[in-house]
Amino acid sequence: MVLSETVARIFLERVFSTPDWIVWEDYEGGLSKSYTFRSLYDRSELIARSLRKYCLRDREKIVLCLSSSWEALVFGMAALGACLVEVVLDPRLPVSVLVTLLEEVEGRVLVVEGAGFLKKLGEDPRFSKVLASLEKVIVLDDLSEDFVSLNQVSFFPEQRDSKFSSEFEDRLSSWSPADIMSMVYTQGISGMPRPVFWTHAQVVQAMEHASRDFGSRIAAQSCVVSCLPTTHAFGKLVLLTSWALGWKYCFRTSWSLQVLEEKELFPSIFFGSTRFFEDWYGELQKKRMGSGKKALYDWAYGVAKKCTRSSWELLSWKDALEYRLVQRFLLQRLVYPWGKHLKMVVCLGGSLPASVQVFFAWHGIAIWEGYGLTETCGWIALREPGKVGFKSWGRLKVDAEGEIWVGTFQGWLATGDLGSISAHGFQFLGRKQDQLWVEGRSVSVVRWETLARFSDWIRQLVLYAHPEFGLVALVTLKSEEVVRYAQDHQILFSAYDRLINHPRILSCVQKSIDTLNESFEPHEKLRRFVILAEALSISRGELSVLGDFFRKKIAETYDLQLKSMDEDEKAE
Repeated sequence: MVLSETVARIFLERVFSTPDWIVWEDYEGGLSKSYTFRSLYDRSELIARSLRKYCLRDREKIVLCLSSSWEALVFGMAALGACLVEVVLDPRLPVSVLVTLLEEVEGRVLVVEGAGFLKKLGEDPRFSKVLASLEKVIVLDDLSEDFVSLNQVSFFPEQRDSKFSSEFEDRLSSWSPADIMSMVYTQGISGMPRPVFWTHAQVVQAMEHASRDFGSRIAAQSCVVSCLPTTHAFGKLVLLTSWALGWKYCFRTSWSLQVLEEKELFPSIFFGSTRFFEDWYGELQKKRMGSGKKALYDWAYGVAKKCTRSSWELLSWKDALEYRLVQRFLLQRLVYPWGKHLKMVVCLGGSLPASVQVFFAWHGIAIWEGYGLTETCGWIALREPGKVGFKSWGRLKVDAEGEIWVGTFQGWLATGDLGSISAHGFQFLGRKQDQLWVEGRSVSVVRWETLARFSDWIRQLVLYAHPEFGLVALVTLKSEEVVRYAQDHQILFSAYDRLINHPRILSCVQKSIDTLNESFEPHEKLRRFVILAEALSISRGELSVLGDFFRKKIAETYDLQLKSMDEDEKAE
């Protein structure tokens, strides 16, 4: 598919050719909201007119620090129509990091969710200097008397012309392929978030590749459901690709099959993050354990596992028939009733463990995987279900230590990922920091830490490899569950940090660990753990905004707790 040279022109083409097509549909909070290309144009045009009245010069920066994906999209299009460059910051970042980035960006307009968020930023004394440098601050709620509200921005007393604003259209058409469209930041998984500049040419090229991947499989006006926010590189590319292919785009921040059924929303293609599929995997495991039919599901998974480990051609007709019946009448019904409409399921943002992919395959869900970075404007490699390697249209190489390097518009970039390249294509083997070795064998921490989150007691579990004991972990608990248990069983305590070390609480946690251990091979079993009083947090630099653990930072902070396991061994 050959697209126009800029994102702005692609948007204009859709507005004029299919103004009543759905550009955005939202099913959050029990409410259904739909927006057409025409309504997006009108709303963006109003905001762009306000931005121009602030006497901003062409190509100055407007900073969007929003969790609302729809409003982020509106302001992003308004920025294009006002000839401004959008800068996207994730509001979940620690305050100190956000203020540092705001100082670096030197934006002229700041857009935030509300006055409460500004107050939070004000906790850093440097923010007062940032405020003084801004032309305007726009808040999405109407609770602030000191700053401009969204209603004030998008309201004009003069009568609007029913025709499209020619001035707005001219500014949208004025962008060239080499112009910078957005300034986005990496998620900061390996340190401080880094700025990345996206040009129109880069984004359009990524859209063309995505259109070739999916256009022949998913027809125009098909429904696409995405759980990826448009403030994320992959989420933005999914949205823009839906424009190019004419899909009906539906956004959800969370997954609920019940809501999809009630709204009769049956997607042809679904996009989710690695974390989403890991969570879904954990939910299914928990559902299986608590369904009252554990023995039946254990038998069904045993059948599936036996058939998966053997070549399909070598299976007897009896085993093959048994597997087909188990998959169709038990496992598929456990997962989704709307599968007859679903043609593709795509995981973006990282590689799923092989065990998770096989697990979903048992349920009839074949998962496509996309690999890419913020610096590449989205995925640059795609793996079809059942294939060994990724098909790549980007520049990839692997160094002597097995680390993947990606060729970007700004040069070669070390990704922090492990991989290999063979006749089968490019293979992603996981994050360098997520590989642990026990007894000379590799252990995937993803599966362990994902399953642990669905325990009744464990909130967070961070794995480490101990030279003597094997796998050990730092654990935080679900405090509300701990306190409730203590009250129900009349356990007296003066402070939470003492309660978590009560013998009966430790016994409950150990039972949860023992249950989890049943799902792993001997070398993968957790041998020792220490309970932390406070949950790991983004603000202390222990988690990324995506919830990934900064394992080295956590180990440095809780070095004494990790060493206490050695002391316990000596005491024994």
